[in-house]
Amino acid sequence: MTKRTWAGLASVIGVLGLVWLVWAGELGSGGGSSFPTALDTNTSLEYDAPAANKTKARAAVPNDNSGAIIAIETELGTDPSGSTADVKTYLQTAHNADGTHKTGLALTSPVLTTPVLSGTTTGTYTLGGTPTIPASGLTGTITSATQDLITRVGTLAAGLIPQARIEGYTGSVAWTPNGGSAIASGTNYSTSVTITGVAFGDYVLLGNSVDLSYNLILHGKVSAINTVDVGVYCAILTSCGSQAAMTTYIRVLKRA
Repeated sequence: MTKRTWAGLASVIGVLGLVWLVWAGELGSGGGSSFPTALDTNTSLEYDAPAANKTKARAAVPNDNSGAIIAIETELGTDPSGSTADVKTYLQTAHNADGTHKTGLALTSPVLTTPVLSGTTTGTYTLGGTPTIPASGLTGTITSATQDLITRVGTLAAGLIPQARIEGYTGSVAWTPNGGSAIASGTNYSTSVTITGVAFGDYVLLGNSVDLSYNLILHGKVSAINTVDVGVYCAILTSCGSQAAMTTYIRVLKRA
C-alpha cells in the first residue's frame, strides 16, 4: 500500500474509534454522558504534551463531566438522603449491608390504603380502604375503621392471629337488672345497646364487671342492624335473688 492509502486507512480507523467512543459514553468525546442507562468511560485521558503544562484545552472534557454530574443528580432526585445524614444511611435504614430487607421494621402509626400484605409482616398497622390479607405470617394487632371490609385470602394457621386481637366492634352498658329486685324463676331482663356496624349472624362476646347472682345466665345477641341485646335469665325453679349494678362489656366479631 502507498503512504496515502495507509494515511487514509488510519484516518478512517480514527474516525470510527471516535464514533465508538461517543456512542459508548466516553467522557471528553463530546457525546455527553450515557448515565443512567449506561456507565460512562474515560479511556482517552488528558496528559501533558508536548511538555509539562502544555495540554491543549478541549471543551468536550468539562462539558461531558458536567453532563455526567447532572445525570447523577437527575437520577438521585432532590434531597435523596431525606432527614438522614447521607444516602447510605437512608438506604440502610430499611436494608442490610448485603441489600436484603431488614425484618421487624419499626413503623410509626403507618396507614396502609388498600394494601395487599404478603410475606412476614410485624408491627401495628392501621388499615384503610379495603385491605386484602393473605394467609402468610401476620402477627400483632389488626385495626380497621371498617372491620367488615377486611378480606382474608387463603387459610390462616391456627393461633396465628389470636381471636382476642381481632378488633371487631365494641360497646358497653351500665345497668341493674330488674332495678336491683329479686329475679323470679324463668324470668328474663334485657337491655339494648347501639353498636354501629353489627348485623345478623355476627358473633357476640360478653364480659361483666361483677359476678352474677346465683344461677343467672348472661346472654347477648344482635337483635337488629346496629343493635345488640344483652340480658340475664333466671334458670332455676326458685328465685335467683337480686343482681347488683353492673357494666356489661360487648365485643361483636364479623361472621365472615
